Amino acid sequence: MMHEVRKGESVKNGRIRVLLLVDSPYWAIGSFARQVTKHNPLIDPFICSQFSMKQFLHRYKQIPRSFDLVHDLTRKIMKPFVGRMPIVTTLHHMDSGTQVPDLEESDAVMTVSLQWYQYLIRLGIAEERLGLVPFCVDLDKFYPGSDEDRVKLREKLHIEQSDFVIGFIASQLSNMDGRKGISCFLEATRKIHQENKKVVTLIVGPGWQSLVSSLRSECIRCIYIPYQIDHGEIAKLYRVLDVLWVTSRIEGGPVPLLEAMASGIPCISTPVGASLDLLVHNENGFIVPFDCPEKFVELTLHLNAAQALRQSVGREAQRTIEKKRQWKHSIDNLNSLYNKAIQHFKVKKKHQVMFRNQGVNGSSSDLDSRNSLIPQPKPINLFSPKILNWMNGCDHLRGFKLMMRLGEWRMAGHIAGLAIKTAPFDLNLWWQASCAVANEGRKVLFSRKV
Repeated sequence: MMHEVRKGESVKNGRIRVLLLVDSPYWAIGSFARQVTKHNPLIDPFICSQFSMKQFLHRYKQIPRSFDLVHDLTRKIMKPFVGRMPIVTTLHHMDSGTQVPDLEESDAVMTVSLQWYQYLIRLGIAEERLGLVPFCVDLDKFYPGSDEDRVKLREKLHIEQSDFVIGFIASQLSNMDGRKGISCFLEATRKIHQENKKVVTLIVGPGWQSLVSSLRSECIRCIYIPYQIDHGEIAKLYRVLDVLWVTSRIEGGPVPLLEAMASGIPCISTPVGASLDLLVHNENGFIVPFDCPEKFVELTLHLNAAQALRQSVGREAQRTIEKKRQWKHSIDNLNSLYNKAIQHFKVKKKHQVMFRNQGVNGSSSDLDSRNSLIPQPKPINLFSPKILNWMNGCDHLRGFKLMMRLGEWRMAGHIAGLAIKTAPFDLNLWWQASCAVANEGRKVLFSRKV
C-alpha cells in the first residue's frame, strides 16, 4: 500500500530510481512523497518510513543497492547512505532538533518555503545545492463544496447552519517547542466565545484530547475529530468551516493552510512558511503577528459580520492555489534538485579518487583490489513480495505506535489490523506491537494512580 514501484525499467527508460524515506506514511510528509511520485513520470519511487528502513538495516545488515538516489525527508536515517549514493535531505523548518551537519553531508537540500530557503542561504549552504519544492494540493479532493454539501455535513456534525465555525487542524506530535502556538489559540478561542455564543470551534488532528476536554469544561462549544486516514474525509471537513486559524510560531507549510485555501476558506495565519509565500493580507487571507490572540478574534468577528468579504477572500484563496500550488508546479523543481544531487555526488567521488591517487600509502587500484577480496553480502531484493509485505507491516507498526502515543486507541486498533494483515507471520513485529501496548498501558495506569 505504501510503496509505488516500477520494477526494473529505470535503466531502459531513463527514470531515476529514488528511495523516499518519510517519518510515517500517515503524516503530511508521507502524503507529500505519494503525491510527488504520483505526478512525476521521471522517477521510479519506493516509499517507506524511517522506522521501516531502520528495521531493514538491522535485519539484513546492508543498505538497499537498487537505487540511483535516496531522498531522506526526515534527516534521521541518512548516515548509512553517506558516500554510497547521492543523498537529498529536506529541511521543512528549523527547530531545536535540527542538525546542521546533516545538511552538509547531503548532496542537495530541499526546503518547502521561501522563508527557509533564504535561511539556508544565510546559513552558508551553497545555492547550487538548494531546491525549493513546496507542498501542494490535490485539487481533485480539496475544492469548495456546494451549499447542499455544507448543509448535510453540518447536520452530520450537529452544527447549526447559522453557527460560525472556526477550524484548527494539526497533530499534537507536531507541537515540539510549542511551535503550534497553542497558548495563542486557547486565549483567542476563549475570547471569541465570550463575544459570540454562535461560534463553534472544530479541532481536527490526533492528540488533542486534554485540550478539548479543557475547553468543554469551560462550556466552550468544541467539536473534535481525532484523526482521519482518508483524505477525502478530511476534505469534507473544510467545507464545514467559515475560517481557518493558523496560530503557529514555526512552520514549513502548514498543509492545512493550503487545503483550506483550495477549499475556498479564508485563513488567518501568523507569518510562517507558506503563509508568507501565498497570503496577501485582506485579499486572499489575513496575516497577523505572533502570539496576538486579539487579532484572531478581531478579524474573525469581522468576517462573521461581512459575508461578502468572506466569500471574496475565499475565492481569491482558491485561485491562488490553482495558480501556484498544484502538484505539477513542484515536479520540475524536484527533478532539477535530484539532478543537482547526482552531479554533486559524481564530483565528490571524483575528488575522492584523485585524493587517493595522490596518497603515499597505496594507489586506488590497490585499495580496490583489497576490497574485492572482502566477501560481500548477497543483495536483498527490496521489491520482492515478501520484503514488500514485511516493510508494509513495519510502516503500519510505526503508525500503530504513534496512535498509541497520542491516545488514539480506536485508530491504533485499525492500523494494528493492517499490520497483521500484511505481515501475519513476523514474530518480531508481533513482539514490538505487544511491547508498545504494554508500555502505553503502564503509562495509563500510572497516570491514573497519580
